Amino acid sequence: MRFVVRNRNQFVNIAAQIGDILDEGKPYTVTIKKFQRIRSLDQNKKFHAMLRDLADHVGYTESEMKDWAKAELGLIKELHIGANIVGVPLPSSEYTVEQLSELIERIYQTGSEAGCVFQDDVDENGR
Repeated sequence: MRFVVRNRNQFVNIAAQIGDILDEGKPYTVTIKKFQRIRSLDQNKKFHAMLRDLADHVGYTESEMKDWAKAELGLIKELHIGANIVGVPLPSSEYTVEQLSELIERIYQTGSEAGCVFQDDVDENGR
């Protein structure tokens, strides 16, 4: 389950709801963290439109450009595998609004330096 809590009263109500469905004697994990809005659908459309433009410009597929952009320009998340820590690109679906804005700006800067002209308009299909 996932809840967004804005005040103490909401927290108390949600705690009561959770208490009603708990299976007695079984352990549970509850995590509380500050809410961050994930990337918007418009941002996602813009991100993919820019990747298509850049892919067309340099001769790669959109998928290859997405992998490149996330690995070279994006955020890295740490995976803990046994005693090892491995860095992998953060999936774009996990970016916050601010993080995806920064990645879009980096793609724009990098593409512009390579001579890519990006389309300003994105239609209802994200193309």
